[in-house]
Order: sequence, then C-alpha cells, then structure tokens
Amino acid sequence: MKRIGILYVQELKNAFHSFLAYILIAVFMAIASYFFASLIATFSILSQQWKATPGAPEISFNLTEIVLAGLFVNVACLALFFTPMLTMRSFCEEKRSGTLELLLTLPVRDYEVVFGKFLSVITLYFLMVLPLLLYPLLVRYVGGYFEWGTIFTGFLGLMLLGACLAAAGIFISSLTDNQVISSVLSFGLLILLWTIGWVENFSEENPVRWISHFSLFEHYKSLAKGILDVKDIVYYIFLTVFFLYATLLSLESRALKR
Repeated sequence: MKRIGILYVQELKNAFHSFLAYILIAVFMAIASYFFASLIATFSILSQQWKATPGAPEISFNLTEIVLAGLFVNVACLALFFTPMLTMRSFCEEKRSGTLELLLTLPVRDYEVVFGKFLSVITLYFLMVLPLLLYPLLVRYVGGYFEWGTIFTGFLGLMLLGACLAAAGIFISSLTDNQVISSVLSFGLLILLWTIGWVENFSEENPVRWISHFSLFEHYKSLAKGILDVKDIVYYIFLTVFFLYATLLSLESRALKR
C-alpha cells in the first residue's frame, strides 16, 4: 500500500505541475454550468407556458426529473470526452520518455503501478465532478428543491462511470506510446460502449437486444433518475476490474518481450 501511495502522489504532482488538471477541471465546470443554467431556464419557460395556457391539463413539473436527471446525463456525456484526456498520459508518457522500463524494474509490482495511476485519475475525476454539489445548494437557496435520493444515486452513478472510464482509458494508454492516439482510441471505445444499447432500436431479435445490456448508458440512466439497482453497480464494478486486469496483462506481455 505504501508503494501505491507513493506512485499515486507522484502522478497527481505530475498532473498539477503540467497545469493539465487545472485546465480540464475549469473547462469541465464551465460547460457543466452552462448545461445547468440551460436546464433551469428550460424548466422555467415550460412552467410559465403551462400556467399561461388556458385549460391546460394538470401536469406536475418535477424540478428533479427535468433539471437534475438531465444534468447528470449531460455531465456523463462530458465525462466521455474529458476522461481520455486524463488517462492519455498514464503510460504513454512513461513509454515516450523511456521511464516505464525503469519503473517496472524497481521493487514495485505491476498491480501497484496500475492502481497508483488509476487512483490518481479517479481523484482528478472526482475533483471535476465534486463542484456539482453546489448546484443543489444553490437551488435550495433560491427556494427550489432537489430530491436527495436522486442526488445520491446520480453522484454514485457518476463515480462508478468515472471508475469504468478511467480503467478503460488506462488500458488503452498501456497499448501505445502516443498520447493523441491513446486519447482518440479511448474516446472511440467509450463512445462505442455508451451507444451500443442503441441496437435494440433497430432489431427485435433477442441476440441483438442482448448486446444492449453491455451499454454504459443503459446502466447509468437509471441511477441518474434516482433508481438504485444492484445489477447496475455490479456491471460498473465488473467492467472496471476487467479493464484494470487487461492493463496488467498488457504490462506483463511488455515485460516478456524485453
């Protein structure tokens, strides 16, 4: 654990010394704030239009369902873009500078290297999404109300999704020494996993519809709406462990080639 902690701290120092972390967090929050403001404005306009319409049916405008659930889905889409930029340096930079071989020859196990880098990416991701907690407080301050159950499941979903995205990105980073290629391949893989559930819209056959169960979005949308299901949590944990194990195999295969 001590060696994992040392690697973890070093990775965080490298990220903040390069200003990459500051830039990504600032841009991420700027876009997320825009999404939040847009959703609040949309909710306000819909409410006013409904009240101004004579004979309009009784409709309950739920602030949580329209604004918060929509925000969580939009932020998750942002994470698909930003996480590859957090993970692209994980092993690519080590390979490019030639320090990976030196690192792997030190008295440190491969899994310690992987977990140290994984935890550092998760920490950066957490720092990106943590300011989102300010939005429920802001809404509460102006007299609105978000359901706390949805806030909990939504943030849980964001963290589980982030862990999965980070593990996948680190795996791709272990396969190449080019950061741009790593980022593009990671983004492509994540988009595929996010949209793979769309196949059920084009086919009624069971084998095709079965593929949708591997979709990141299908397991995330329930959490974003405040629905806590064990199968969704198990899915993200399984996929995270799978990509971390694949990264270990990638490092071991590299060691065998030396």
